[in-house]
Amino acid sequence: MRRYLRRSSSLAPRTILGLTCASLLACAQTSPTPPAPVPPAAFHVVALGDSYASGQGAPDEVWKWWKHGTPRWEDERCNRSLHAASHQAVEILRQQGNDVGYDSFACSGATIETGLIGPYDGSEPPLGPHIPLPPQVDALAALASAGDVDAVTISIGGNDILFALIVGDCIAMPDCNLSKIIIDQRIADLPGRLQLLAQGLVTVPIQSERIFLLGYPKPTEDDAGSYCDGEPLGDVLTGVSAAESQWVTEYVLPRLNRTLCEAAQTHGWTYVGGAENRFEKHGWCAQSQRWINTVEDSMSQQRHPRGSVHPNVDGYADLGALMADAMTPLLTGQSPTSSPCPTIP
Repeated sequence: MRRYLRRSSSLAPRTILGLTCASLLACAQTSPTPPAPVPPAAFHVVALGDSYASGQGAPDEVWKWWKHGTPRWEDERCNRSLHAASHQAVEILRQQGNDVGYDSFACSGATIETGLIGPYDGSEPPLGPHIPLPPQVDALAALASAGDVDAVTISIGGNDILFALIVGDCIAMPDCNLSKIIIDQRIADLPGRLQLLAQGLVTVPIQSERIFLLGYPKPTEDDAGSYCDGEPLGDVLTGVSAAESQWVTEYVLPRLNRTLCEAAQTHGWTYVGGAENRFEKHGWCAQSQRWINTVEDSMSQQRHPRGSVHPNVDGYADLGALMADAMTPLLTGQSPTSSPCPTIP
């Protein structure tokens, strides 16, 4: 959160000038000048969402065995990173000469009901008694009540359909058997959850078209565009066959993203699609330009597997460019344009 500098009570006028200053002139010369408040940015972006919104998989500083305090995050409790796509989008807009402010309430592991519209402990909650994090939508509403929010980016839905369980199932079980039983129901339930999110966002004083809902990228292709098939060698993800990668890519992902796109249409949000195609040939089994972390990548960089099958810094940079393009019309007084909804094979 941006901070505003405040005058300190220690700067109150001194009552016994003779004890501290030889003359009124000396007092005027030595008394510190209170700092001026930092003015708000002309355009302010706020990020909400899950691990893909928080930057999971791309810590500010990766783990180094010789360096205490690594990996380092902007916010450890949420595994929130300065490499997150929304933050990189803001940096792109700033490099173009725009005055852009930024806040993020995104938290790894969040779902719509636990994290966005309900309280959440975080992906790395403090040890011992602690207070849950407030709902992200409530935090956004409090910030926006001051008229200080111009665009909201959201990445959500993956945890609601249990995507991490799907990946684990495809690793451990032949043909993703358990996931195929539950996925249709989880996707069928998603519009109702997104409706709850829309009801929460109604409390936020911002035009609905300024809410940008991001689709999820494709994680499963190698450099040649073939589906990951027991690759890379030595990684836990070798348990995923080409047929399972194809099912995730051609069955699960299009249905998830189409559901998100249709919800955006229903509620007047701006859907940011295209991530699926931009990540072609950059999946977890790509050799030259991998944009998706393997399990080994996550373990070596973060000392835990939560960053697996999440973008790395390069992947988030590409998503950031996509989001920057989507928000740019607002900076010139125009309305943003939603991406077309993906087709379902």
